[in-house]
Amino acid sequence: MKPVVETWGRIQATSAFVLSAIVAGVFAFVAGVAGGVIGIYLYDRGMSKGNDVAVGMIGALASGTFVFVTVFAWQSNKRHKISWRTPAFALVPCLALAAVPTWLMWGGPDYPFFSDFILVGWVVILLCGLLAFYVCRHFVTRDPI
Repeated sequence: MKPVVETWGRIQATSAFVLSAIVAGVFAFVAGVAGGVIGIYLYDRGMSKGNDVAVGMIGALASGTFVFVTVFAWQSNKRHKISWRTPAFALVPCLALAAVPTWLMWGGPDYPFFSDFILVGWVVILLCGLLAFYVCRHFVTRDPI
């Protein structure tokens, strides 16, 4: 592990940032797929009541948010000491990505039906983001809150 950390420290800052974002994005995508499948299974055991797309999207975005913020902060901490701003910066693209399906479903013909899913989805995504902040503060940066 030590040679990897030493090599990581020699990479230019811009390259390390891009590489951290790519690696965190890949892990978040894998966790998002798993979170979406698990969310669909927990919601209705995969029996397709018609809400599986919304539930899967909520699970994917929530678990992907947690993983992206945590992995990005962890990799950034390997290069230099980070503050609370690094997880906050990583949370911004996750919330922007979550805003896209909200914008697409907003005001459509099925909006009254999906409004509850949109609200629950944002609450779950924000809770996962806050949990990622907690994990980053206690296990990644080792700074007290």
